[in-house]
Amino acid sequence: MDLKGQAALSTTDERGFYRIEGVDPGLHRAWALPPDALNRLGAYYDDRYLFCNAEILRLESDQTLSGIDFLLPVGGSLWGTVVDSNGAPLAGQRVTATGVGYFHQGLIRESWTDDEGQYRITGLDSFVEDEEILPGLYELRVSLAPLGEVPMAGSVWFPGTWNPEGAEFIHAVRGEDRRADLVVPAGATVAGRVLEEDRPVPGAEVFLSMRNASVPPSTTDSTGRFYFDAVPGSEFQLRVEAEGFSRTWSPGVDTQAEADWLLLEAGEVTTVPDLVLAEAAVLEVRVSGLEEQAGYGAQLVVRQASDGGGGERLLARSVGPETSSTPARLEHLPAGAVSVEVQLAGTSPLLPFRTAEPIRLVAGETRQLDISMLEGGQLVGSVRTRTGTAVRGAAITVFDASDEMEVAGGRTDGDGAFVVQGLDTGAYLVQVEWLPFCTGDPSRVTTYWPEARSLRSADVVSVGTEERVELGLIYLPPDGDADGMDDVWELAWGLNPQRADGALDADGDGVSNLEEYLGYSDPLRLDETPSLDCGASLLSLGGSARGHGPVALLMAWALLGLVSRGRNPGRMRRSCVGPAKHR
Repeated sequence: MDLKGQAALSTTDERGFYRIEGVDPGLHRAWALPPDALNRLGAYYDDRYLFCNAEILRLESDQTLSGIDFLLPVGGSLWGTVVDSNGAPLAGQRVTATGVGYFHQGLIRESWTDDEGQYRITGLDSFVEDEEILPGLYELRVSLAPLGEVPMAGSVWFPGTWNPEGAEFIHAVRGEDRRADLVVPAGATVAGRVLEEDRPVPGAEVFLSMRNASVPPSTTDSTGRFYFDAVPGSEFQLRVEAEGFSRTWSPGVDTQAEADWLLLEAGEVTTVPDLVLAEAAVLEVRVSGLEEQAGYGAQLVVRQASDGGGGERLLARSVGPETSSTPARLEHLPAGAVSVEVQLAGTSPLLPFRTAEPIRLVAGETRQLDISMLEGGQLVGSVRTRTGTAVRGAAITVFDASDEMEVAGGRTDGDGAFVVQGLDTGAYLVQVEWLPFCTGDPSRVTTYWPEARSLRSADVVSVGTEERVELGLIYLPPDGDADGMDDVWELAWGLNPQRADGALDADGDGVSNLEEYLGYSDPLRLDETPSLDCGASLLSLGGSARGHGPVALLMAWALLGLVSRGRNPGRMRRSCVGPAKHR
């Protein structure tokens, strides 16, 4: 995998040999990962524990690297039994060990209990520092499925609690077995009654929303009563839905955000106060223009009206292109003022929608609403190194030019190309950034379109609704020492491009080298300080700087590709121009 974690893959044969083809030239690290069924641990070449400590392999075009061999360590194991509160073994239950320490938080291993309630989890890692093995820390839980004698569906954490905050973590060590038994506590009971004024409401559906469990709904009987038996002892919220009535949460509120969290104790009976329902309103919404969103999905969201927008959510429904002809019917809504949004999933070319004014719903009545979605503007471009190589995985961030708030983003593909979609009409600033995964790895200098060094000195690009704006090629300078400064600029000014010296102050004027670079000023002159309000131009060519002759400067700028025949090198100075608008 390269330094951003982009991988080229292969699988070992029966002899353990592998061959990876189609690898991009550049700097890479190699990782071997065994299958979960094998009690071995993944390892980086050359026998390194962490990605960032692994040896970096340099691969040139048409080159083959051989001898990249791995010896995979034996993993640790956890085993034990899962029983109910009476000591009876529970078969067919999934047991999961999840790493909780910094180094193992992505490691998840699982097993299933057999007829005797026994499980065994293998492939658990521990931290290795200076050849000393330190135990790994894991969270152990059983995910109950309603099988046989188990009527509940929920999670129990080691050694036997419904509450994850009460769980005890377990240590695991490479090559060692450790025992950990789990006891599933007894279930709880929830009961209550649903009324309309003082009359029972039969046939209402009652739902428990639990933090760590899933429970089938209950239906009220002829007296309006409901019961939940063998419920996991966990925190829950209660919701009621009935034909013709608005959705109601305990203790009688319209939204989940307002609802009470109630705590169930194992083996106890909890009686919920009576829930009184009110007559509902209905909203029918027709949405046109969702064809471009079909592959991503969209949600219709109804909220309580709020002066600042963003009131509490009442209801959400997935919608698609079909709602242009068949409106979405939203039932169980309370009477009162609401707002309606269309939220877009994924990288959408459309603009999100929100009603400008509240819509007033009346109990017992149906209100219609028509929404037309608009396609937003697009910014299109390509990111390259100075030698013309495509930069994959560069992060594109778009800021509102008026307040410098982030509004959109994207990443470059394997060809270095990017598209940022769904922009409203306005003026924007564009940041292009490529950062390595590991601190200290060779990096690239963050660039602000078209070639500025800071957001304040970037040019503004204007975009209109349904407009496609081409930004062209954007170049990211090399930064081998990851100090935020262009390597060639450092070479031109006598700084060391192989040493992170951005925080140093070469001329002793109280301004760091990095600040001088960002401000287009001379890092070797006491009488020149940076201006972060400079325009987006790179340094123009001029006479020699202190201690550097024209030949050295020409060599440095030739590396940039900026010196061409007929150009007259002279004094190197800042070119401070005002921001320019581009369409």
